Amino acid sequence: MERMRDRKQIRYSLMFFLFLTAYTLTVPCRFSLPAVSEALYAFHVVDFSAGFCSKLLPGAVFRFFVKNPTIEAACAFDCMLLLLFFLGTALLLGVRAKTFLDASGNRGMLFLFFFLCGPATFSVYASEPGFVDFYWLLFGLLFLLFLPRRSTLFFLLPLPALCVLTHFSAMLCAVPFFVILLLYRFGECADGKERALVALVGTASIALALALFFYLLLHEKSNLVYSMEEFDRILQSRGVKVTSYFDYVFYDGGETVRRVAQSGYAPMTAVGGGLFEKAFAAVKNQFLWNVALLDKAGWRILPGRAALLLLISPVVGLLFVFIRRRVRAETVKTKKLALSLSPMLFFLTLICGMLFSTDYSRWIALAVLPAFTFVLYVCFRETQFAAEYLRDVFTRVPRSWQTVYAVVYALTVIPPTDWA
Repeated sequence: MERMRDRKQIRYSLMFFLFLTAYTLTVPCRFSLPAVSEALYAFHVVDFSAGFCSKLLPGAVFRFFVKNPTIEAACAFDCMLLLLFFLGTALLLGVRAKTFLDASGNRGMLFLFFFLCGPATFSVYASEPGFVDFYWLLFGLLFLLFLPRRSTLFFLLPLPALCVLTHFSAMLCAVPFFVILLLYRFGECADGKERALVALVGTASIALALALFFYLLLHEKSNLVYSMEEFDRILQSRGVKVTSYFDYVFYDGGETVRRVAQSGYAPMTAVGGGLFEKAFAAVKNQFLWNVALLDKAGWRILPGRAALLLLISPVVGLLFVFIRRRVRAETVKTKKLALSLSPMLFFLTLICGMLFSTDYSRWIALAVLPAFTFVLYVCFRETQFAAEYLRDVFTRVPRSWQTVYAVVYALTVIPPTDWA
C-alpha cells in the first residue's frame, strides 16, 4: 500500500511538472523559450559591491554563478530557475495533493488547474522573466517545504529577511503571507514544546525581517558606494542598455525621471529626517511616480486592468467563500485568525500595488498567489471539508460554463509591463 501511494505521488508530481512546463512554453511564451528583456537584464548584473541595498540580492545570486554576465546567460539562468521552481512546486503538490484529489476527484483537479495556469499566478514570471519578486516565490516554496516538520523549522529563520533584501516591498505581501502561515501552523501544534518552537522561530524570523526593512528604509541610499554616473558606467560595461530603473530607485534621477517630470513628478527628499519622514517621503514619491507614468501612458492601461480583475473574480470568489465557511467551522483561535487575515492581505497587496506600481498584472499575481496558496495549504489538511465545498460549488455551475471559463482563463496572459 505504501509503495502504491508513493507511485501515485510520483505520477501526480510528474503530471504537474509536465503541465507547468508545457503550458508555459505554449501560452505565456508562445512556443519560445522565456527571454529576459533589456530593462530586466539590469537586475542580473549588480550585486552588493554597489552597497548594502535591497533589489541587489537577485543580481548577487546570478553573479555568483555567472562571472561574465551576458543577456544570453541571464536568459539561460532564468529558464533554469523557472524549471527548478516548477519542479519544486510539482514535487510539493504531488506529495500534499494526493489525499485531497482522492477525496475531491475532478473538482479538485479543476481547482488545481486554476492555480497552475491563468493570468494571475505563474504566467507573469514566464512571460517576462527577470523580475526580482520571482525570488519571493522561491523563498515561499522553501518556506512551505520547511514549515510542516518540527525538525526543519529553524530553516525558516532567514527566509522573510531574504525576501526583504530582495525588495523591501516584500512587507506588503511575502512577509505577511509568512505570518499567516505561521499562525495557522501554530494552531496545528500537537504539544506545548512544538508551539513554543513555532512561536520562537516565527517571532525571530519576522523580527529580523522588520529590522532589516527599517534599516534599509533609513540607510539604503546612504549605503551606495557609487555616484549615479559611476553606477551607470558599471551597468553599461556589463552590457546593460536600460539603466533608468536603478537611476530612479537609488538616485531619484535619470532619463525616465526627466521624461516624466513634465507630468508633475517632483520627488520630495527627507535627508536628515527620521524614520517617519523617510517613510512618508518614500510612499509619496512612489505614488507620484506611478501617477506620472500613468499620465505618460495616457491611462490606457485601466481597461485592461479592469478586464483582468473581472476575469479572476470567480476564482478569487471561490477562495474567499471557502475561507468564510472555514472560519465558521474552525474552533482553533489562531487558525481562525490566520483564515481571517488572508482576504485582508489580498486587498492590502492589490490596493498598494495599484497605487504604487504600473506593473498591475504582477501585483494582481502577488495578491492572488498567497491567497490561493494558503487556501490550498488548508485544503490539504481539511480534505473532506474542501471536497464537500468544491462539490457544493461546482454542482451549482453548469459544466459548459466551467469549461468556457477555464479555457478563457488559461489562455489569457497580460504582460506585466504593457504600460511602457
